Amino acid sequence: MRDTHYVPIARWKSQSNFWKDFFSYKFRMRALFGPNASRPFEKVDEALRSFTALAYTRYESIRGERVELGDDPAFRKEIDAAVWGLPSAQDKIGPLLHAAIREMEDICIPIVQNDSPFSALLRRWNQRQEKIMRRFVRKS
Repeated sequence: MRDTHYVPIARWKSQSNFWKDFFSYKFRMRALFGPNASRPFEKVDEALRSFTALAYTRYESIRGERVELGDDPAFRKEIDAAVWGLPSAQDKIGPLLHAAIREMEDICIPIVQNDSPFSALLRRWNQRQEKIMRRFVRKS
């Protein structure tokens, strides 16, 4: 049983390079887009710290076949829901991540839409059409 509860911890550890790279963007985003651009990273950091704390708590609470987290099954269920991503009325991690995603989308989507290759192509096409129309109007 204890080995099963080590899986989320092992996954988190195996992704350490990803998380280092991810959080390195926090300061770049702040420098480029202002202080509000780092807020999504703070929410993700809080969610990740909550997850790791709960995962370690649950893992360390199991000694052999004994469960030392107390006799409160609701508390164990709440921790398991957070660690394993199960639906829970007490979910604190999911809302943090959803808020971080919304905030990051609010920052990035307008940038991507304005600077996408398709947008640049469309702008050039529109400029060319305007140029052609101006020539046509002058000749008329």
